[in-house]
Amino acid sequence: MGQPGTAAAPLPRSPNKRALPPSTEPGLWSADTPSASHEYLLPPVLGFTPPAVSEEEEAVAIYADNCGRRVDDTTRFPSVSRALARASAREVACIGAQAYFGCLAGLWLEVSGKKDRDSKALAQQLLLYQQRLQQEVNRTCMGVDSQRPDLKALRTMVETAWKNTMKTP
Repeated sequence: MGQPGTAAAPLPRSPNKRALPPSTEPGLWSADTPSASHEYLLPPVLGFTPPAVSEEEEAVAIYADNCGRRVDDTTRFPSVSRALARASAREVACIGAQAYFGCLAGLWLEVSGKKDRDSKALAQQLLLYQQRLQQEVNRTCMGVDSQRPDLKALRTMVETAWKNTMKTP
């Protein structure tokens, strides 16, 4: 030990492996090439960050972004803006997540009622995205009593506001 020409035996590698999420960053070694993620990142909605949409779900990304903009636009209504200012950031994110989910659920109902093949494929993609979205909504609203009367009223106010923005051209 410690003599020139002698080396310690290498330690055995662990048989346990874990899957890492996809990343555009290089790995441990600088020679690793980054593998690009083919996902659309959607902008936050009232403090809630929606799950990314895959490249295959491009049409879903358009609907999801539209819903996000409409729900986020509700802050331009003074009554909604004042009410949101009284809630905590976590409560606002929960309300944003629930309103965003409600918007996509309404679009799914509209699209799923159509009989053409493209609409059926879009409805299927929207449904799969909604399942992923529901998990994020549950995580975001964990610990928030969304049944509290003041939060229910605030959620209703936000939903009414974005529904009104959908009616305006």
